[in-house]
Amino acid sequence: MSKFNLTAHQAGHVVLLDFEGMITFGEGSVALRQAIRHLITEGRTNILLSLAKVHAIDSAGLGELVSAFVTVQRAGGQLKLLKVTEAVQDLMALTKILTVFEIYDDELAALNSFSLGDDYMLVPYDGEISWADADEDERMLNWTKMPVP
Repeated sequence: MSKFNLTAHQAGHVVLLDFEGMITFGEGSVALRQAIRHLITEGRTNILLSLAKVHAIDSAGLGELVSAFVTVQRAGGQLKLLKVTEAVQDLMALTKILTVFEIYDDELAALNSFSLGDDYMLVPYDGEISWADADEDERMLNWTKMPVP
């Protein structure tokens, strides 16, 4: 059985990467690196990395997070973290890399933080659903940036 699972969803102009498992030396850190580079190659440089289901990270994983941050920044984008577990956050604080990242607990706030500008926010295409009531597919596929009313 694999030690990780990585899925990508598009939400407006942001890609949400949902990482589950371990970001450790070997498979997990390599998969993260390949996913980031693939997205950049496609020109998708606004990336929100969810770590809610990451239960282990080592020095290679931390190094890969920093490397991903720098790679995305050099490509003119932004890499932000979502729902970082307490254990991972403690390790990031201990190694002094916590301050490098913008970290969010709220998915919608994180998505709206990506250079939409003060005059824009993410809203549902059809206007019928609220973020809190949306299922995962609705959250990832049916939202776009819209002028603030």
